[in-house]
Amino acid sequence: MSSAASDGQLEEIAKELRDRFGPLPTEAEALMHVARIRERAKLLGARNVTFEEQTRTLRILMPQESEAFYYQNTFSKVLDRFELIGKQNIRLVSEKKALRLVVRLRTKEDGEERLREIEAVLAKLTPEVPEIGSALIAQPEFA
Repeated sequence: MSSAASDGQLEEIAKELRDRFGPLPTEAEALMHVARIRERAKLLGARNVTFEEQTRTLRILMPQESEAFYYQNTFSKVLDRFELIGKQNIRLVSEKKALRLVVRLRTKEDGEERLREIEAVLAKLTPEVPEIGSALIAQPEFA
């Protein structure tokens, strides 16, 4: 799953697993969601994505200041997509020379429903831009 580069490839893997073993257990479905979240975060350019339980917020660490290509070509398109989330549910904060998007999630439930919402948020924020080489943007970390 970690080598899948698109939703289509992930779905192929899930289909193959279902064909071979039947319905996927909850844990396997969760793993598929996490793989999709990782892929979407990478496409967004995120360096790190975390969920804060107390505030039910998704915290997305954006690329470093030094990544001029991202900020010249992509970042303004991400900002333009805030309306898709709802401007009252997302904010941009500066933390020690780093920019972070903080998104308030609506889902109060744990598990699959929350994972689906996180996937949807990342998909809405990701602009339709040519894929950026992995050498230009660090791989995201998850906590």
